[in-house]
Amino acid sequence: MENGPPPAGIPLKPFEPDTTTHTHSRSTGNRIAKFPPPPRSVERPYGGGCTLLLMRLFMLPHSVVGVVMLLSIPVFGYVKYFGTPVTAIVDQTQTGLSRRGKLQEQIFYHYDLDGRRYDKQWWSRRQTFQQTHVGTQYNGRASVLMGHVFVVGPVIGTLGNSLLGLIAIALFWNAILSVFIYVLWFKPIHDYLIVKFGVAAMANVTGGYQRFINTYRRGSRGTGVFSRLTYSFTAPNGHQYSGRCNVPPSHYQAMPEGAPVLVFYLPYYPRWNLAYNYCDFAVVQ
Repeated sequence: MENGPPPAGIPLKPFEPDTTTHTHSRSTGNRIAKFPPPPRSVERPYGGGCTLLLMRLFMLPHSVVGVVMLLSIPVFGYVKYFGTPVTAIVDQTQTGLSRRGKLQEQIFYHYDLDGRRYDKQWWSRRQTFQQTHVGTQYNGRASVLMGHVFVVGPVIGTLGNSLLGLIAIALFWNAILSVFIYVLWFKPIHDYLIVKFGVAAMANVTGGYQRFINTYRRGSRGTGVFSRLTYSFTAPNGHQYSGRCNVPPSHYQAMPEGAPVLVFYLPYYPRWNLAYNYCDFAVVQ
């Protein structure tokens, strides 16, 4: 005898893999019928919201740095090629210790721009520091943009001296940052919207793979298993769509090719779909 729908406030989310036979039309219809029509009430049942929030806060300053790097590229190009030529004169050189106890060489200099004197300082390399003395002059370019002075020169400068180097660093930083943005922002919002507004359907496992990965826990090194399943389903428009999901190794062994998988997909873009049993959100009745 089949049980009725769960009481109000209980997430509608089965936790065991569906290992029934391929002829599952009746059970499929009953399972899908339990879900209310969209838009549904959706929650994260495992308490991962706090962890996600902390990770987003941790990545916030890194995101700001990435944006500043990208904005520095056009500013650097403008100052380097269209800035006003200036001559910087070294006023003083001195050495000091950083917070980590490393020896640093510091150069104090000034230059005139639009009839106004600007006093700056620059942490230089040791070779440059040894070749620099009071009165040494360096040519560069400077511009005032949005109330801030930017300088580009062979030795001194608030933006460095290499445009290609700045582009490489900015692209490298933001490439790594984009991975975290995808995991912490795009993927959770993507899954939430699919479960909230999507259509439930039954898909069938079409394949998958497992591979061994190295794990580190409490200072010891071990080996884990990464398992992924692929599935496909047919939308009402008659087209077939596919998807993939990460599953526990025990579920991977219990779900052979052809096994049913409960999925949600967006009706206007079925390519956006997910396996409901293995996402981080659950429908609340």
